[in-house]
Amino acid sequence: MKRIIVLVLSVLSVCGVFAQNQNEVELNYYSPSTYLINKITVTGTSTLNDAILSMSGLVEGDEIKIPGDQITRALKNIWAQNIVDDVVISISKVEGVRLDLNIHIHELPRIDRFDIIGEIKKSERKDLLEQINVVRGQRFTASLEKNTKNIIEKYLQNKGYYFARAVPFDTMFNDENLKNVTFKVKKGRKVKIKEISIVGNEEVDYKTFNKQMHNTKAVMGIRVWKRSKYIPSDFSDDKDAVKYYYNSLGLRDFKINSSKVVQLKNKRFINIKFDVTEGRKYYFGKINWIGNYKYTDAI
Repeated sequence: MKRIIVLVLSVLSVCGVFAQNQNEVELNYYSPSTYLINKITVTGTSTLNDAILSMSGLVEGDEIKIPGDQITRALKNIWAQNIVDDVVISISKVEGVRLDLNIHIHELPRIDRFDIIGEIKKSERKDLLEQINVVRGQRFTASLEKNTKNIIEKYLQNKGYYFARAVPFDTMFNDENLKNVTFKVKKGRKVKIKEISIVGNEEVDYKTFNKQMHNTKAVMGIRVWKRSKYIPSDFSDDKDAVKYYYNSLGLRDFKINSSKVVQLKNKRFINIKFDVTEGRKYYFGKINWIGNYKYTDAI
């Protein structure tokens, strides 16, 4: 869990005292005190000391107000680089109007090796590795983990494995700055559409409605030209096609209120349930022509 601790935010009352190593700093939000930064140290890393100092924007010899927004800006600047998953700024020493600050961080680990295993073909693994494009030494952020999971699952869902899941796990090295990251894939079986139901269609009958969806079809005996597997991207395109058809009939306010995918006990099948509002039908009124010198309005 990400954690940001600002020394002025730990006080619940308007006035309080910050104590550290027998040094006390009075915290008054109505009347902040001004100090000089005597010294800044960085802990938790052996390679990023100078970089963290530069990112923070805090400089030895500068004035700083306690409480104030300089610490908050420093924390935001460090977080923005996506190289840490924890940062704490605290007062380590106070002498009169001079104080020492400590910036303690925990680095995000770097990726040493990345792989995808489990229920996946070699060709699929190759395609996914090219799409994800993780390079050795890259920081393993929460965003990277989430995006990678989404890419893998969406890729497999578009192949008909609607309930495919990708689970990440990693192996840390002794220095805690390197890790092997692996996503294990569980495809499950390809999912077919058992039934498509529609509520709210009056102008367009069930058969015509379904005819507009060229790639989303329910199981009907032996289907030769189109298989009934459910593919989210195709389903999205088919919903657009339904809307276009309704609009062509003058039903310009047509709206799909919901299109639910319902999992059945037999996980090989799903049902799709539409709820639609067709709206009123629009007609052309009187048409006036302007500038038609060659032809009459009768055309």
